[in-house]
Amino acid sequence: MNYLISNIQNIDLPETESLRVHILGMGEAGGSREEEMRHFLDGQGADADSFAIFLAAYGSSRTLHLADRIYGSRQFYPDLRYELHLPEGEIECEDALLFISAASHDCLLHRILAVYAAEDTPRGLLAQQIGHLSAQLDAIAAAENPVRPQSSVPAKLAQDMHLSETMRLQLGQLLMYCRAAGTDAETTLRQLYEEGRLPCRDKKEGKRILDELSRKLV
Repeated sequence: MNYLISNIQNIDLPETESLRVHILGMGEAGGSREEEMRHFLDGQGADADSFAIFLAAYGSSRTLHLADRIYGSRQFYPDLRYELHLPEGEIECEDALLFISAASHDCLLHRILAVYAAEDTPRGLLAQQIGHLSAQLDAIAAAENPVRPQSSVPAKLAQDMHLSETMRLQLGQLLMYCRAAGTDAETTLRQLYEEGRLPCRDKKEGKRILDELSRKLV
């Protein structure tokens, strides 16, 4: 199942069998913005099969762009395993960073995207461009979902963290991104062992460690 979360209000966006469009307003619920986003994703059943997409009103171009970098964050690689036929660019959007952090608890990192277009983009044009994007995502979902990516998580680490299959896929994606970005995940993991936090006692504790790794390494 795919999700598109937008801060562009009152726009008629297309939906397909695999892409459901939801408009998430600004500050509609109590708690922090990231907690609000995570609660929304959890309520929609976000998981390893989901695309989590943040649509930002940003810049001057009326052409839908894929954010290949978000100012203030580490480089992230939304197109590491597939290509989307969209121009790319950098944005400065705190909500996009919060959304990526919230979505990383449930979704695989390569399926978390941020896209953007100018706020004054005509509604019909933006809907058309989102339609083209959703068609690409439909094709990706059809090709990827029946075949799970092979896990790159060492068996001992998976056992020590009591990882479920979904958690193992998440950690595998995280380690893959770390290798691509040149991030030293091994040192962080070694520190967890030295501090006695690994091996974990149970799956719940392993989930907390996984969330912590996502925050530190992404």
